[in-house]
Amino acid sequence: MYYFSAMSSSRFFVAVDLATGESISYQLSAVNGFLADDGWLTYYDGWLYQTFYTGALFGGVQAAGHAGVLCVPVDGLSFGEPVFVDFAKEANMPTLVAATSKLVIQNDRAYANVSVLSGSGYFLVFDMVDHIPVLSDIIDIVDDDIKVDDMIVNTEDDANLGVEVKDYVAKVEEEV
Repeated sequence: MYYFSAMSSSRFFVAVDLATGESISYQLSAVNGFLADDGWLTYYDGWLYQTFYTGALFGGVQAAGHAGVLCVPVDGLSFGEPVFVDFAKEANMPTLVAATSKLVIQNDRAYANVSVLSGSGYFLVFDMVDHIPVLSDIIDIVDDDIKVDDMIVNTEDDANLGVEVKDYVAKVEEEV
């Protein structure tokens, strides 16, 4: 079993052997201080994927850097070398400081929503290349009020139409 953990500004993946109770923590120093949601950890084909972001949902900047996803190969209690995919670099948007949804992966395609501090957002589509998401498409989300929480991606395979991807975004409102 794997889970994401944070202590102060440090970020970790934790592996637990459910048969023995043994556990090991792996510090994710590349993303210390970044924001993340502990429910957004994705496991796919022997790799863990966790999105991180620097812009708080309701304004302000938490850490220097950009939104992205950290990709780490795992095998039991062993962790491999991490790879950080910077969404701003991938999208050629040098000022992209944003909140992100979970990275959803299905059939070697990955999807993430990114909400920019200005209020707009993007739906990012990736091809999985050697377990690393490589950006293949950016779709503007024009709702100025959008704030990314979690998302669900529904793919419907129709023999006549091909695959249709539907993205469902939960809108988050700030309480005053």
